[in-house]
Amino acid sequence: MGVAAEPATQNNGRPVKVPSFTLERNGDEFAYVWQQHGVAIGIDQLHESHHELYGEIMVRSLLPDAPPHVHWGHTNLSSVRTRSTLAKELSQRVRDVPWASLLETACTKTAIEYRRGEPTVDLSGFEWPVDAPMLVEHFLPEGEVTLIFGRVGSARACWR
Repeated sequence: MGVAAEPATQNNGRPVKVPSFTLERNGDEFAYVWQQHGVAIGIDQLHESHHELYGEIMVRSLLPDAPPHVHWGHTNLSSVRTRSTLAKELSQRVRDVPWASLLETACTKTAIEYRRGEPTVDLSGFEWPVDAPMLVEHFLPEGEVTLIFGRVGSARACWR
């Protein structure tokens, strides 16, 4: 996705500037990198339950003198308490990193992007190969998954 900078967040009513980061999304896998702090946070295996978003978080160090693995676990991304507890734990493992801000950014951005979904793909200009076998010419390719969608009463049932 590229470099992103989040707007300032609030900390006890005071604005806090969030460090810039890069975000790469591959399906429902999110990878955040904060080069200036030498850390990366990966979030995947996302699912929602009882209006909460859960996923696996992997934290890695990019610093040459530190072991790469910092943390891995399944967590409630929606829980302020969980993020706070994790930030305290991470602060003991890798010091001088604003873990609360980084986790808040990663969890919030992930929830927004996950719920937005992936962009639609316009297939209207797609041309099937001339020699592709069709069940219905220019409409239903043979041996392919096909979804037909339409309003109630739009004659979808005629394809039975």
